[in-house]
Amino acid sequence: MKKILTGIWLARQIAKFMLLIKATTYRLSDEKPYLWACGMFMRIYNDNRMLLGNFLHRMTVARGFVSMIKKKGINPDFIIGTMTSGIAPAGSVAMLMNKKLLVHNGEFYLVYNPKLWDKDYLKKLKSYSPDLVISSSPTTIPAGVQYANKLKLPFAYARKEIKNHGKGQLVEGIVKPGMKFILVTGAEGAEESNLLMERLEKEFGIFCVNSFEVESPQVFNYNLKGKKAVVIEDLFSTGGSSAYEVYKARLEGLICDYCFSIFSYGFSCLKKQFLGKTNISNKEVRLSKPCKIDSLLKFPILVGEMRKARTYPPTVINEMEEEINTFDERYQKFLKMKTL
Repeated sequence: MKKILTGIWLARQIAKFMLLIKATTYRLSDEKPYLWACGMFMRIYNDNRMLLGNFLHRMTVARGFVSMIKKKGINPDFIIGTMTSGIAPAGSVAMLMNKKLLVHNGEFYLVYNPKLWDKDYLKKLKSYSPDLVISSSPTTIPAGVQYANKLKLPFAYARKEIKNHGKGQLVEGIVKPGMKFILVTGAEGAEESNLLMERLEKEFGIFCVNSFEVESPQVFNYNLKGKKAVVIEDLFSTGGSSAYEVYKARLEGLICDYCFSIFSYGFSCLKKQFLGKTNISNKEVRLSKPCKIDSLLKFPILVGEMRKARTYPPTVINEMEEEINTFDERYQKFLKMKTL
């Protein structure tokens, strides 16, 4: 694989990947807009989880994060993956850097060792000649993505229920009819796993060739105070969920001064939250001190690649830029309306 560099080269490469797999989409005025997680209706949508569907794309992103962390002189003890979109890229970063992965499940942190695969079982899985690895729950994403990395296969994860915003998908990643998949399961039980297998086969035309259960992650029961952590996110939009990850890490006593994403729109509301100037979205809390943020790809570079590739007509690309450039003003009005 070509040496991964941070900066413009890497940003353009990721932008090209995203345009190739149609991860960035735009709905015209006569189409129903997307509902973003913040509650706003938007015509543009970036589905970075589609990058999981190709080994090269996935590892380019992971190695990009590693380069960014090293170039900034950070030596973290832990990599934190945001629930659930940040877990897969964070899992790959933890594997490459030989660091433990932390995932907050809403109550406490779960810890995953840097290497989660079993060599003997890896050989067995390879003998099934699968096309895809799918994790059945957030807690099995770290092991699933690492098996996919070692097998150089596409990766995806399935949700229990279709989410109520964005594209409203059951499966995050890229699945194609006829694919043979391995299902990585956890503590949900055989009955629930079988129901998921049946649903995947029925709705997507893909076929399970093997399923296996991974061990439950360890629960931290010791003091994290003074340990260093970096948060990995897939997307910076308004920034509420990402900033709250930093807030939770600091509550545990972790030194968490950096949060990185694959892509960012660059909104002012995002920056203000990480500077501690405003409350975190939908929370009555704010960061007590600033947290530095950065992204592998930023919106202006993505737009530049769109114009080069002529992904959309110039008038549509102009509409995209207008929607993003006027977002902060419209978002503030939206928040005021919510409080009335």
